[in-house]
Amino acid sequence: METGKLPQTQFMELMSNEDQWRLLISGLINEIKTSAIVEKEPGRKVRISLVIDMIIPPEYWKNKTICHVDSNVDKNIVNGISRTREFINDHLSKSAWLFSGYIDGNTKVPIVIIYYQSVNLTVYTQKLSGEDIYNFLPYPQQN
Repeated sequence: METGKLPQTQFMELMSNEDQWRLLISGLINEIKTSAIVEKEPGRKVRISLVIDMIIPPEYWKNKTICHVDSNVDKNIVNGISRTREFINDHLSKSAWLFSGYIDGNTKVPIVIIYYQSVNLTVYTQKLSGEDIYNFLPYPQQN
């Protein structure tokens, strides 16, 4: 399998399903070992191994978006852009699933994944070296 750095934040195709997720949520299993397809760079996709140890389904995950846009257009237009982005994100978040776990490789890399069910879109982001694991993951596990 190809090695090397993945983009910090990127779209992914998660190779698991809601049936598995519900088993983890209900406590019948402790983790899901799965994989995902990530585009490393345009035209180059790789499969990564994942361990998911926490899932918050949309019915339990509530949030509100506050968006700040910097732009070279008029302030009133920027305010309008901010409101529309907040509206879209809040709409998408109503059906969003929140996952945490890690990329399982030579080094375990903590990640947060959000699956926007209403548009069938999944995005991950990696913990950066300057971020504290206990503040990065919603409910971090000792790995």
